[in-house]
Amino acid sequence: MDSPTATPGQTPEPAGGVPATKENVQAEIDGLRAQLQNDVACPLASPQRTQLLTRRAELLQQQAALEAATPEAVIPPDPAAALPFALPADLKTNPIAVEVATGFHATATALGLPVEEIQQLVNYRPARPDPAVSERTLRAEWKDTFDDRMDAAALALERFPALVQEHVHRSGLGSDPAVIRRLAEIGLPMLKAQAAMQAMRLDKNSALNKPWTPEHAAALDEYRRLGSVVYGTPPRKPTP
Repeated sequence: MDSPTATPGQTPEPAGGVPATKENVQAEIDGLRAQLQNDVACPLASPQRTQLLTRRAELLQQQAALEAATPEAVIPPDPAAALPFALPADLKTNPIAVEVATGFHATATALGLPVEEIQQLVNYRPARPDPAVSERTLRAEWKDTFDDRMDAAALALERFPALVQEHVHRSGLGSDPAVIRRLAEIGLPMLKAQAAMQAMRLDKNSALNKPWTPEHAAALDEYRRLGSVVYGTPPRKPTP
């Protein structure tokens, strides 16, 4: 998955002229982490976010240097070290690309995708498809199930972090038939579980809607199990 190229930063200097101590560097890292978690103040895939991610990587390098007895012997930390596979060089040096790959890997792993497939999808960069051609291809292939499979693909994509979703749409991967097919395959059990949850909520005779009955606890457990299939975590309570 490609992403806009980030500009490498300069060797980090202490913010505001404060001494470059372990405590001050850690404090700035913590502050950056808080800013990066605020999607409103720091929009996804924005130049500001790229700068903050680059600054964080520089501070991690400086932190490692402070921890080491001889800075010359320090090996800069690799932001992609948590991934079980190596990223291509052009992605590895791009902070946003690393963040996209890391977020995609975490969710795809939770969804049960094998690491080999995750690596292939991260590195998958086809020519930008024509959405109209892709739609015609999938309509011919899926026929009467087209709408349901497209809904399933959208539901599966919603399980991934916002930055991954934005990248899929901006890069054109969201219109690629191969990507849509895989997302639909992942999302079909979610779509089926979502429909079952709705049926339970709308059925006045369902034990889910009768908390005074002995069967209510089992119905609530089933509702929460279905919610875990759809959302990854069980819903707190049924919502009409």
